[in-house]
Amino acid sequence: MIELRRIKKQYNVVDDVQVVLEDLSYCFNKGERTAIVGESGCGKTTVLNLIGGVDNDFEGELLFEGEPVSDLDKYRREKVSFIFQDLNLIEHFNLVKNITIGLTNEVENKEEIALELLKKVGLELHATKYPNQLSGGERQRVAIARALARETDVLLCDEPTGSLDEETKTEIMDLIVEVFKDKTLIFITHDEELARDYADVILEFENKKFKVTKERSREITVNEDEEVNKGDFKRRFEINLLFRKINLLASAYLIIVIFGLYLFGTGVVYGLGQEIDEYYVDNYKVDKLNVSTLRGLTYDGFVKFSKRFNGDHNDEIIGVSAVLTGMLTMGENEREKYYSMNTMQDAFRDTIEEDIIFGRYPEANNEVLISKGAALSLIFTEECHQYTVKVDLERDLFICVDGLVGLDDQTIYDRAMSIPLSFRDKARSNWSRVYDTDVEIVGMIDDFEYGDRYRGNSVIETENNRFIYNNNFYFLEEEMYNYIEILYLGNYGKKNFHYSIFIEDEDLEVRKAVFSEFVLYSYLISGQDFLNEERDEYQDNVFGYEIAISAASLVLTIFGAISIYNGLKSNIQKNKSNVGVYKSLGYTSRNIRAMFWKEGLIISGVVLLFSILVWFILSRILGSAVARVLDMDGTYGLENVARLDLISLLIVTVVLIGVVFGSITYELKKIDIIEMIRE
Repeated sequence: MIELRRIKKQYNVVDDVQVVLEDLSYCFNKGERTAIVGESGCGKTTVLNLIGGVDNDFEGELLFEGEPVSDLDKYRREKVSFIFQDLNLIEHFNLVKNITIGLTNEVENKEEIALELLKKVGLELHATKYPNQLSGGERQRVAIARALARETDVLLCDEPTGSLDEETKTEIMDLIVEVFKDKTLIFITHDEELARDYADVILEFENKKFKVTKERSREITVNEDEEVNKGDFKRRFEINLLFRKINLLASAYLIIVIFGLYLFGTGVVYGLGQEIDEYYVDNYKVDKLNVSTLRGLTYDGFVKFSKRFNGDHNDEIIGVSAVLTGMLTMGENEREKYYSMNTMQDAFRDTIEEDIIFGRYPEANNEVLISKGAALSLIFTEECHQYTVKVDLERDLFICVDGLVGLDDQTIYDRAMSIPLSFRDKARSNWSRVYDTDVEIVGMIDDFEYGDRYRGNSVIETENNRFIYNNNFYFLEEEMYNYIEILYLGNYGKKNFHYSIFIEDEDLEVRKAVFSEFVLYSYLISGQDFLNEERDEYQDNVFGYEIAISAASLVLTIFGAISIYNGLKSNIQKNKSNVGVYKSLGYTSRNIRAMFWKEGLIISGVVLLFSILVWFILSRILGSAVARVLDMDGTYGLENVARLDLISLLIVTVVLIGVVFGSITYELKKIDIIEMIRE
């Protein structure tokens, strides 16, 4: 049945070569009970490992039923079972679990089978117990049940009764012979009397070969059933590392705290940047950028320049606006006042419409929007301007201004609309050319968010209030062309110095890129992007914190990595025997490695979750306090800047998986599974 053909086995010990088996050949017959006896170190366990397909480092051939064994994993899984000298029961599994680990995926009702086998060996009442709760003889019975569960043709026993008393020894051997009746039994023993009583054949070692010292005939019933596929252990793994949860937690707590602190620190920096960005997006029109032309550009020239820029930069600019200065006449006294004519294109109509407080978007050339700031300016000029002529009237001016500060939008709009207005201007070079158009105000827009609230606007500071106003009116592009045609004899006759460009989204990074590229695109264009300047300044201030946090975390992570490595190493070393029993049960080396790697993934996930929990606790306890420290004057209205930075979380995940899997891989490389089974 099993044939060893011209086997040679040697061990390399330092500089010495130790030959254990030399030209050994023997055939173990089907159904026979064979005892291998001999002194310690003569090669008994070595030859048993060869027979069991555990050791593949030898010269010669291993044959089963006349065919060379080419797939040792399949051979071990389907043909042989083991009972070890130290039994190799897994201490953190109960008796049922110790039996079911030997059953492949195709076996159904594993627990029921295990209970039936425990009943067969007289342990049905101990099914939920663990190995350390049993006597030596009872533990041996569990090992027998586990071997019996696999229904293999061959049973290999390494000193199955070596640590038992005489009475228990006989009891166990009787049980083995009974339950494995008519199967091929090969066992190692030092007890020659035991060998004589239970073996059909006794083999001793002589000159590194077998010598038959006993041979007897026994009627054997051979089962000629068809070959049965025993299946495999794919996708099955048992917990080896995680059962020592306290040990693992003790070794992992340091890296959990470190990662939690790192996530909190980098999360504060990330959250601060996000809060500041949200502040600018909420309080300013990030999609509108103001620029200047050093020598002036006509409107058509600026539009062409913008189109050329778009051709080189993926059409990032969706529209442009010119800012022209005109003259209007207001009030019954017909006081003349300069105003800013801001042109509008359909491309950014949505942006404008979002900010209309009252009324609608202009649909015809003679329809305009008045800004809230311009409406306040009209009211101020009508009601408070008289107090600006003398210094000693300053108190009256402040009283008047304070009265305007509290006006609601409806009142501002109604009072501004009640003031008579006339958009009338003359050409500077020819006063006979007059722009005198009946312009209808169809709505009011709040444009204070279109730039810095205090740049480009007029500000009056009183004792109690800050009064902000501007002179912005919004005209359709066609009306601007009409204005230039009348006063400047066509578009090319008017050069303007102030323009705005619009981008599609309110994105500070896009704004920064477009502004920088647009200004650098031509020496004719200049400007200042105060939003990103302030943003960059704040980010520069916190960059040092980010570097310090990262550097400290890196140093601490090294200690944390060493700690978790030592914990994993300790657990792997303590589970060497478990790895060995998996190997003997037919699990392949790939199955075993997959088992550890899957457990490593579980460990990584648990550590990551606890790290996030530490971050969550810190963010709830310290988030508000950190926000107050970083924004002491309340400029940005920070409340809780402790956010979870996904990039930092990704870094933590990669580092953690690298540490855990690196530790497991490194330790598994150091483990010689074959040696573990021999030990």
